[in-house]
Amino acid sequence: MLPSKSFIATAYNDISLSSYNFTVDTGAATERSVVCEVLGSGNSGSITSISGTIAGVAFSILVDTIVASTYAAIVAAKLPSSIAAGNQTVSIVCGASWGAQMMSIASYRCLNLRSLVPTATLVSSANPGTGTINVDDHGLLFACARCGNSAPTYTWAGITEEYDFTVGTSGRSASGGSYQANAAEVGRMVTATRSVTGINYGLVAAVLR
Repeated sequence: MLPSKSFIATAYNDISLSSYNFTVDTGAATERSVVCEVLGSGNSGSITSISGTIAGVAFSILVDTIVASTYAAIVAAKLPSSIAAGNQTVSIVCGASWGAQMMSIASYRCLNLRSLVPTATLVSSANPGTGTINVDDHGLLFACARCGNSAPTYTWAGITEEYDFTVGTSGRSASGGSYQANAAEVGRMVTATRSVTGINYGLVAAVLR
């Protein structure tokens, strides 16, 4: 069977914590994967990669990037059918050294994925964030972007934008979306253009099949 995806929702917390919990509707009690686009801010020079779980299952980091005080990642976990339907907890641990200022997620429910090892990834710290990525036949492409301030909105190419919001008074922004190919694509361009200039740009993308 072909893979499929459905966008669930976004959630964020702008309180400084060393770990964050978000509630996500994981759908029916069948084997499914949950993919989360994670965007956060903290103290420049103190940010490290995150860890955590989705419905108690340790997630894998498909791709991540640290640009000064901003963090962007795509993570995923495969949930067995024994995990109950409906709301489950996404737990993200960033550690006290982060001095975290905010954390946000955008979550997707995916079916029929062969693997949670990405077939391709992309990282960009440019403005606009941009790059090319190969997408498998019927592959699922996920991408998200962060900016440290200035409250930009985003215009995306290469994916369908599914969220775009600002957290807190300093203008920390989060945006992203996804795409599914109908046939294999080589060098699909993914670009996130910001409406205003800010600092500490970070874009990540990953393909699953």
